[in-house]
Parts: sequence; structure tokens; C-alpha cells
Amino acid sequence: MSDTDDLTPGQQKRVDKLIELAEAEFGPGKLTKHERKMLRCAAIGVKADFTAGTPNYKDNLDKAVAAENAAIKANKPLPPASDRPVPEVLLSAVVVRWLVSDSDATECIDPFGVRVVAATIEDRLDLGFCAVPRPLLLSSCVLRCGMVLWQSSCEFIALHKTLLGNTNGDAIAADGARVTGDIFLRTGFRAEGEVRLHGATIGGDFDCAGARFVNTEGDAIAADRARIAGSVFLRGGFRAEGEVRLLGATIGGTLDCAGGRFVNTEGDAIAVDHVRVAGSVFLSGGLRAEGKVRLLGTEIGGYLECTGGRFVNAGKSALDLRGGTVKGTLVMQGHENHIGTLDLRQSKIGTLDDAPSGDSRQGFEWPENILLSGCNYGAIEAGSPMDARNRLKWLANQDNTADSDVLNPQPYRHLADVLRKQGHEEDANTVLRTCAVRRIPGLVEQARRDAEADHRVVCTQFFLGWVVACLVALLSLWAGSFQSRLVCASVILPPFVVWVVLKRNPKLAGQCEMWRVRITQRLYQWGVGHGYARWRAVGWMAALILIGFVIFYDSAMPLPDGRMQPVQSLALKEWSAEPREEWVESLPKYNSLIYSADTLIPLVSFHQEGHWMPSGRGTWGGFIKNVYLPFHIAMGWVIATLFVASFTRLMRQEG
Repeated sequence: MSDTDDLTPGQQKRVDKLIELAEAEFGPGKLTKHERKMLRCAAIGVKADFTAGTPNYKDNLDKAVAAENAAIKANKPLPPASDRPVPEVLLSAVVVRWLVSDSDATECIDPFGVRVVAATIEDRLDLGFCAVPRPLLLSSCVLRCGMVLWQSSCEFIALHKTLLGNTNGDAIAADGARVTGDIFLRTGFRAEGEVRLHGATIGGDFDCAGARFVNTEGDAIAADRARIAGSVFLRGGFRAEGEVRLLGATIGGTLDCAGGRFVNTEGDAIAVDHVRVAGSVFLSGGLRAEGKVRLLGTEIGGYLECTGGRFVNAGKSALDLRGGTVKGTLVMQGHENHIGTLDLRQSKIGTLDDAPSGDSRQGFEWPENILLSGCNYGAIEAGSPMDARNRLKWLANQDNTADSDVLNPQPYRHLADVLRKQGHEEDANTVLRTCAVRRIPGLVEQARRDAEADHRVVCTQFFLGWVVACLVALLSLWAGSFQSRLVCASVILPPFVVWVVLKRNPKLAGQCEMWRVRITQRLYQWGVGHGYARWRAVGWMAALILIGFVIFYDSAMPLPDGRMQPVQSLALKEWSAEPREEWVESLPKYNSLIYSADTLIPLVSFHQEGHWMPSGRGTWGGFIKNVYLPFHIAMGWVIATLFVASFTRLMRQEG
């Protein structure tokens, strides 16, 4: 129905009463013909269309909106708002306010509400603290000074292709507003200035699809602590120049930013901190954010979809999910679109889906900068890489981004736990073993710094070592051999001298501690793979047994100049004076392979070590007796200790 159609008696009655109320409010003859038309259309439920009042207005507006769309698509700055045409039809902000809020006037308005097309409102449309029980729809209009909805109560608001000015303040000030239905700011809507909805309550959707918000000096949209029962749409041609903030908001549906453009290179492009989203969050589908995208402490009940999104904040955090919770799946495909740091520290994620986009044969790629400390995910989605080789590349990006010298093992341990739960036991062990190896340089450097800062600890260690060396030397002296006196001097003097020097030289103490940690860690690595390759110790045992077999081999047995001799004193005396065959026959038959194993493996006796020993004769006899044999026995204890410790997990860094 148009405003020129014949009216029913009821409609005519409402029109007459509404005009009568308006003349009583503003005075006879004070209303313009356009305002009378607006009243008439509101009473009968049709649009007050003033397009004909401005020649070619619709075509010019469509061209201006198309130019803005082209700029958004090309990622260029928006054309100035002055490029948009301005309707020549003027409406009074006071008359509009009275029409939508006066209790007597609203009783005469059709349930379709007040709908205005192609009009200009020069003054600020102030609906603060008003009750607006009918829908308000402004299409292709211009509000030069914006509008106010402070603490207002509205049913439904829609602004399509409408331009709101007031660049020195708020384009829309709706703090504490209560809207029982939806707020539509879409399809070419443009706001020059901040759109503020702090603490607002929206019973339906907050739909800004295809809208433009320009406030480069501050917030483009500020909806802190807003409660939105439906969804928030910032998609499909949406562009914000300035920060989009929803700090502490509650969203009953989804937050859909797919395909939107967010520009705030000097700060946060999107700030959605501590927001509760019942549904999913879409930062995908061609989204481009220039500036940080913040979701600190945000709780997402569904998915966080980032596939196809482009996050640009070079040298800084591009996507920040610290402390956030994603109960569904975090989809992070298309990682090449991240320019900046992906921060997932202390976040909780149901399932991680970072499968490569496109042809998987091209390999897996992740953001070059990623932070995973404290990130907890329950599973890795099928199709995402779950082999140790690719996952270690992922963690290497975390290591390169972290600013700490000592590698944080938590991301490795958690990944290993997830891989183990999903049946990848060997990959999990490989991850943990690699973690231990990658931590060595940091542990060594930390040990050096700690020792230089408090070198008394290192001095105490050397002092205890010196005491032990003294006890060993005393036992050697008690044995009474010349070699024991040499051992005494070589064992006591170096630790004593080092201890005295370390007390006066912190830097030397740091170097000593650094080498101690380095040797210990490398020993763990080579011996049993830090507890994750325990059977490597068996290989070392076998190698040393074969070496001992060669060194202890005695082809001259039982001649007196052989490499081996009996241990028992009586047999040794008789052997040295006049070797006799019956003495040899009374001892266990000597076997160099078994002897090597007997001296190497602790707490195991093959009845060789207790009856035979190197004689010290020949070119290498002294070396074999006084150097290699003690080394052979000591290595057996070291390897056996590492082997047992790997089984008891004393060295395994699983947290």
C-alpha cells in the first residue's frame, strides 16, 4: 500500500488523530509537507519515501556505495563521506523524536513502525531515555549529527544505506540501551565517528554486514559489556577503520567476521577480551585484520574458524588468544596468511585442526611466530599432521618466538601426551627426546649465569668432590703400592687447586658449572636418549664388551709373559716363580669376552673377575692394568645407572 491509496476508515482516523496531536505539540502550520507525509505513512504502515524529492538520488547513492565496496575489496581507504549524495528533503529531529517516543503518538503508529527513505535530519536525533515501542527504520538517509539512544528502550532499529555524521563525537551513543529485537546497521550503512553501545542489551542480532565504520582516532565500534541474545555479524563487505571492541560482552549466538575488513595498524583491530560466545567465532572467509586481533580470556562454545583469514601485524602479536577457551575446534588452516605472532599461551582448546590448505603434498606450514606456552588442547583433528617430524617443526616456531633462553618444555610434554592418547607412542617419545636435546643450550647457559651469580654452590660441590677424592686416595695409600701414591697425587691435588681458585673467580666457577651441566646432559643424551631410548645403553654395553674382548685377549696363556695372571696370592706366587699347569687347571678357564662382560656389568659375576687380572707386562700392560681397566669398570657403572634410571623415569622430563 502506498501513501496515496484510499484509506480505510480506521487508517484515516489514525492519520487525523496523529496530525492533530502533532499540531497540538508543535503548533498549527508548523509541520512541513514532508513531515506530514511521514506522519501519514507511519499511521498507515508504509514507507515515507522521499527519493523523488532529490533528482537522481538513488542512482548517485548506489554509485557511491559501489565505489566504497570496490575500495573495500581492493583493500584501499574508503572514499570520503562527502562523496555520498545528500537528500534535499529535510526532517526535523524534534518531530521524529516526538513521533517515535510520545505515548499518545505511538498509539496511532502502525505495527510496521516508522519507516523513512531518502531524507536528511540536520540536528542530532536524541532518543536518550525514551521508550520507542515501534520499529524505527531509516533507509538511504543522512543524519548529519548522529543519534543518541542512551538508556533508551526500543523494539527494533534498522539503518540501511544511511550515513551518520558527527566526526567530533559519537555517531551513535547507545550506552545502556535496551532493544528487544534486532539492530541492523547494514547494506551500505556508514558511521563517521564512534558507534558506542556500552552495557547495551539487544534481544536479537546485532547485524552490521556490509556496513562501514570510520573513526581512525579511536573506537569504530565500542560495545563493552553488551548483552546480545542473538548473533553479531561483521561480515560481507564490512569495514572498520578504528578499533572494534566488545570487551566483556555476552553473545548468545555466533560472532561472524568472515570477509570483514578491520584496520587499526597502531593498535587493536578487534578487541574481544573476556567475551562469552555461546556459538562459534568466524575469523575466516577472506577476513583481513590490520592490527592485533585480541581474544584474551574469551570463552567460545563452538568453533574458532580462522581458515582464509589474514592477520597482519608485522613484528607484533597478530592473533592473541591468551587465556581463551575454545570448547569446539580451533581451525587454523591457511597459515601463510599470518603476518605477526600467533599467541595461544594459557589457552584451552577442544580439538586442534591445523591441516594444510590446498595440496598437502606441498608440506605443512605454520605461522613463523607462534607462542604455545600453557596451551592445552584435547586432541588433534584427523588430517592434521600427527607425526613427530612435522610437529617438531611446529614447536620449533614456538622456540624461535619465545624470548627466554631456556626452552619451555610444556608444549613438548603436552603434545607428547596428546599423541600418546591418540596412539602415536613412538612419535610421543621422539618429541620428548627432542625436547630434552633442544633444552641443553639453555640449561647450560642458565647454569653458567647462576654459578656466576652465586659461585658458592659450585665451590661447595668441588669441596665435596675433594673430600671424596681424599677418601679414595687414603684407601689407595692403605693399599701401599707405588701406583696408589701416584693416584693419590693425581686425585687430591687437581680438585683442591680448582676449589681454591674457584673461591676467588666467579667467572671460572660459571665456566666449570657450564661444562659440568653440558657433559651431564650429553651423557644422558648419548647414553639413553634422556630416558626415551633406554635400549641404547645395551648397545653401549655390547660395544664396550667387544672393545674389552680385544684389549683383554691373551693368546700367550698360560705362559708367564701373558697379558693376564691369576688373582689369588698363592697361585700368583707360584705362577711368578715357576708356572705350573695344575694351578691353571684349578682356576676357572679364562675367556677374554666373558672377562670383559664380568668387569663391565655391575652386580653380576661370571667367575672371571675374581680369579684373573691384567699382569701389567708387555708394551701396553701398564696402560691396560692401571688406566683402561678402571675406566672399563667405571663405564659399566655409569651405563648401568643410566639404564636403570631410564626405566624408573628419573631422567624423563614428562612433567
